[in-house]
Amino acid sequence: MSLALPQLWELRAQWLLEPERSTYNVRIDSSDRDLSVSFAALSARREGELLVFVEDAVAIVQRAQELKLASLGRLTASIAHEIRNPLSAINHASQLLPEGSALAPVEPQFSKIIRSNALRVDEIVESVLQLSRRAPSEPSVFEGGPWLKQFVSEFRTEFGNNVDVKVELSQARIELRFDVGQLRQVLWNLCENSVRHGGTSVALIVRTGLSADGRRPFIETQDNGPGLDAEAARHIFEPFFTTRNDGTGLGLYIARELCQANQSTLTLRETQVGAVFRITFSDPRRQI
Repeated sequence: MSLALPQLWELRAQWLLEPERSTYNVRIDSSDRDLSVSFAALSARREGELLVFVEDAVAIVQRAQELKLASLGRLTASIAHEIRNPLSAINHASQLLPEGSALAPVEPQFSKIIRSNALRVDEIVESVLQLSRRAPSEPSVFEGGPWLKQFVSEFRTEFGNNVDVKVELSQARIELRFDVGQLRQVLWNLCENSVRHGGTSVALIVRTGLSADGRRPFIETQDNGPGLDAEAARHIFEPFFTTRNDGTGLGLYIARELCQANQSTLTLRETQVGAVFRITFSDPRRQI
């Protein structure tokens, strides 16, 4: 892939007006590859002689993501372990309370509240620890149709009584580039959210397709639930944001982090019915 000269010339003109700016991000010819372009003057005495650096922005973002997750993992692991120790003691004590003979009638209800909230905090701790335990992504290219049908079969086995799941394949063969285990985790989270938020009778569609330029495959889920209002949609991928009293608010945040680690994106799309989440994959033909 080459950077068209007119675009490079325009970036050069911008840099001359603001030489303190370090880099420019640009997408070339409607492709899925973002480039990072930076300039440096070769000589202060010879005006106009510049050195141009062109890098794959995806690789830069991936390195930054790995550094961020490594730092976040160390921090969250230490915090989570500090929380889990006293939490276990609280939970154990709440289980022992009903065994006492002198409890007032209302006190068993208090112990139940203590226990349920301790379990909820423990679930949050476990979700946070997933960030520190996560192994580096190992993307591979595989055929999406058979994999998706197998995934839906497993999901039906788990939630068959609560959801009607349909698969729509846009074409007979579609290739995906992703860490297989991590893709299962992301898609399971999206489908499980539909079950939890969709009410008593959930109809879920899992479909595949290609981006407008025909380069990037996608998988999206759509349910028949109430969907999200504008305020919730703005914050849906933020850590600890949830629309349920019993939610941790980390599922979608972790799912998006996993997508970014696999050079993919996870987005919420506007729709008239339910909620639609789309995983857009990198071009499987591209060498990373």
